[in-house]
Amino acid sequence: MSSHTSTLKGLHQLHQQLQDAHQELDRGPRRIEAHLRIVKTRRDNADSCKTSLTELRMAADHKSLQLKTNEVKITELRGKLNAAASNREFDIIKSQIEADTMANSVLEDEILEFYDRLDQSQQSLNSLESEFQAVQDQTQGLVDQIDQRRPVLEAQLESLDKDIAASEQSMPSDVMLDYRRLVHAHGAAALAAVSDGVCTACHEILSPQVRVYVNMGKPVFCRSCGRLIYLLEEFVPVKDS
Repeated sequence: MSSHTSTLKGLHQLHQQLQDAHQELDRGPRRIEAHLRIVKTRRDNADSCKTSLTELRMAADHKSLQLKTNEVKITELRGKLNAAASNREFDIIKSQIEADTMANSVLEDEILEFYDRLDQSQQSLNSLESEFQAVQDQTQGLVDQIDQRRPVLEAQLESLDKDIAASEQSMPSDVMLDYRRLVHAHGAAALAAVSDGVCTACHEILSPQVRVYVNMGKPVFCRSCGRLIYLLEEFVPVKDS
């Protein structure tokens, strides 16, 4: 394999490693942001359930207060019943006691229903708070992991930049301008390997002349996609029998 082919192949690998490191570094904040959105959703769900639970408790307390008020009223009516001055007054008070007793019976059923709903809501809240805590812990673990990984990636990027700069020193000066333009526009995709006479970037078959240049290790750009191309494997000429 020619030195130029080796240089391009090595450069391509370095650029791919550089791109992977950049992508991992950039992906970290996006992953954290996505997890924070999940944390917020879980927290909002728990807060909403907590609000509903508070409203249920207030409604249940209101019904209980109504029940106690009615019980006091019934007690007072029973006292008046014994002191009724006429049968008509007696019947009126008795009817009121019966009505209030019936109302209390309905209130007791409603209060029991509220208590069932309270139990269910409390269980839901416990579950939602557990989910919130779990995803919050998971997010914090991710943040710690990314924070620990960041210095490693930054050091890797610095090392790769130096290795790329060193490798570029052996690049022919007449291709450097186009090469840098391609790297600026496409990153690691600025270079492409040639396998079986085909550019692996655009999958176009190279012309015979371009294939000769590539096989000889000369710097050449793909006429279809414009990538700086190199031979993937060492060219072995076929011997005449």
